[in-house]
Amino acid sequence: MQGALHELQEETGIVSQELFLLYHIRSEEKRTFYVGYLCQTDWPKQDVRLQPGETVEYRWLERTKLEALVASKYFVPGLRQRLTQVWKEV
Repeated sequence: MQGALHELQEETGIVSQELFLLYHIRSEEKRTFYVGYLCQTDWPKQDVRLQPGETVEYRWLERTKLEALVASKYFVPGLRQRLTQVWKEV
């Protein structure tokens, strides 16, 4: 959690004290694990600072618009599966 909070600040400038766990998946086959978090914030849009070479874009979305984006063809299919498994818990 502390690493994710640090990366959030480093890559966007957003300072947060809390993230919500979306998923934690371990892949024995790839010998890796994947962790996804959600940050709910009222951080001013004009204060977001993207780290060059690390972050290329961000969006402020209401939940319904985020759900539509996740369901669209523009979203990574594997990540879509992870998110829809936990969607109702958030």
